[in-house]
Amino acid sequence: MGLNASFSPVPIRRGKLAFISQSAAVSNTILDWAQQREMGFSYFIALGDSLDIDVDDLLDYLARDTKTSAILLYLEHLSDARRFVSAARSASRNKPILVIKSGRSPEAQRLLHVNSGIDPAWDAAIQRAGLLRVQDTHELFSAVETLSHMRPLRGDKLMIVSNGAAPAALALDELWLRNGKLATLSEETLARLRVALRDGVDVANPLDLRDDALSEHYITALNILMDSQDFDALLVIHAPSAASPGTESALALIDALKKHPRGKYVSVLTNWCGEYSSQEARRLFSDAGIPTYRTPEGTITAFMHMVEYRRNQKQLRETPSIPLNLAANAAEAHTLLQKAIAARRRCISPGRLVIRWR
Repeated sequence: MGLNASFSPVPIRRGKLAFISQSAAVSNTILDWAQQREMGFSYFIALGDSLDIDVDDLLDYLARDTKTSAILLYLEHLSDARRFVSAARSASRNKPILVIKSGRSPEAQRLLHVNSGIDPAWDAAIQRAGLLRVQDTHELFSAVETLSHMRPLRGDKLMIVSNGAAPAALALDELWLRNGKLATLSEETLARLRVALRDGVDVANPLDLRDDALSEHYITALNILMDSQDFDALLVIHAPSAASPGTESALALIDALKKHPRGKYVSVLTNWCGEYSSQEARRLFSDAGIPTYRTPEGTITAFMHMVEYRRNQKQLRETPSIPLNLAANAAEAHTLLQKAIAARRRCISPGRLVIRWR
């Protein structure tokens, strides 16, 4: 119906994202943010006090909604954790679900008047349910861009191509901080790159085409790399350059991906750095369905979102099993755990068995 019954004066665009929030203030902020980025929603829901409808009810509904392609959640607490995990596991088999969870610290929980438990328990539940947890609203929309456009990953090995060493180094540092993996190029691919590229270009991963790289240098490297099976995702970085203007380079890259036989199957991310000279290039990438970002670090964050999402989805499909010869008393275990939590203990030692959690 296009009904807006919120406190927000911002009009809501139509789209395929559903947003569920336990905070009206956060809802209004996200609406304002999304309007600036021309992002639309199928549903935009602030739950209030959740007296009659809760997150799990909405997940059940939105999982079957054909107008919704992905679900975004802002959570502060859960009234029924077991129901939430069950609904989330079911919904995440159909479409991506991204979660921001506030109240990590005891101080934040007191401010929100909630007791949402220890944060590692949330991480474990979110991973097991096949969801993706992000840390802030910037990461949220970055992850939406990635999940909306990027093809599913086959693995976690990344290839980086750049027209400068420094942007590639920034990407490498972020990849290292997030425990990401660089791809190793085969001898055949290395040999082809050495023959095709200019003297002075160090053929490696990252591949630095140097500051004066032209569009054709990018395309030459791209075509050789696309012929190989050496990596799972390709990151192309472009710093503003008079030798290779951003829009021209973007058009050349989009055209090359369309023409290459594997262009529809390879996962490609683009980082056109800067703002003034790169805006049009990033718009062209978005229109072409290619994920694009402003900074090398943001691009790596988006890539690692995909890696984590792939890992969580794989975990979702796994069936937990207990050895047949293991005797277990679940009721007694729950009682012991509740007593330990109430006593704020962080270690349980029944006999020789020690169970620890962070």
